Amino acid sequence: MGNVEKQLYQLYLKSPDIGNKDAAAALGWSEQMQNTTKSRLKKKGLITVTPHKVICNKKFLFEDTTEEDAIKQSERFKLKQEYYEQLLDLCMERLKTRELSDSAFTALVLEIRQILAQL
Repeated sequence: MGNVEKQLYQLYLKSPDIGNKDAAAALGWSEQMQNTTKSRLKKKGLITVTPHKVICNKKFLFEDTTEEDAIKQSERFKLKQEYYEQLLDLCMERLKTRELSDSAFTALVLEIRQILAQL
């Protein structure tokens, strides 16, 4: 991870609702550089861009933590990833069997995602 990406990522950690122009100005960058860097972070899965804010994923990658804390965070991320894979399997099985109604299935998936977001 480059220093430029780290700077923008840390800015989003502090100000998730900052706009593109303001982010570029805060870092002293051109808007093109900010947009390119933001795109790279998004492609790498380090951020999720919503209409109103930027959500930082995988925070442990840039925080100054002890090795023990980094291992715990990595394990938690792997567990969360495993749960998402199980959710994907559930969704694929639901597509095949159609055991739940569409609304019940949607509610179940949303509830699971909310739980996972808290991990």
